[in-house]
Amino acid sequence: MLRGLVVVLLLANGLYFAWAQGWLGAPPRHAEREPRRLAAQVAPDAVTVLPPARASAALQAAREAALRCVEAGPYEEPALGQAEYRLAEALVAPDAVERRESSTPARWIVFGGRYPEAGTRSAREENLRRLGLSFERLTSPAELAPGFVLSRHDSREAAESWLKDKAPKALRGARVVALPGRSEGTLLRVPRLAAEQADKLIAVGFRPCSATR
Repeated sequence: MLRGLVVVLLLANGLYFAWAQGWLGAPPRHAEREPRRLAAQVAPDAVTVLPPARASAALQAAREAALRCVEAGPYEEPALGQAEYRLAEALVAPDAVERRESSTPARWIVFGGRYPEAGTRSAREENLRRLGLSFERLTSPAELAPGFVLSRHDSREAAESWLKDKAPKALRGARVVALPGRSEGTLLRVPRLAAEQADKLIAVGFRPCSATR
């Protein structure tokens, strides 16, 4: 009987060896053994093993690259409140939002005025027409209006040059003044936002951040 038991054990070991070698079909996890695991690699030359510090920096850079910037506006109330509500709906933290006051730049004008009396203003307007000048009626700001804008320029030098070289010689009382910029409202910007949140906001009226702002 002992001899029969030894024979059975030998047969069982032989069968297990054949199964483990894959002769009877692939055993569980057999594909994870060498050399099959090496053969299953995809583009192994593209893999670079980095030291922990460089790996951490690369991971952080990848996360930063995935962040997006969106903005909207400029808004005045009540549109500003509605845009802020959309930010809250997208679960954007209040301290992640930048609020910037936006305004048109100051401009230099050749100005005729100020003429608060209607009769004087009408006479001046008629005089400008006789001189062949195009002009705009200026109704604000209060310290200048009412009066007339004879030309607009981006710099004092350009305005003074127009007044000196291009204005009719018979023109009297015109001078160069700075026209203050006008407030356009509040610009809302979220500079660092997950792509999913950014897409949700763009769908309700936000836009990718402008590089010029």
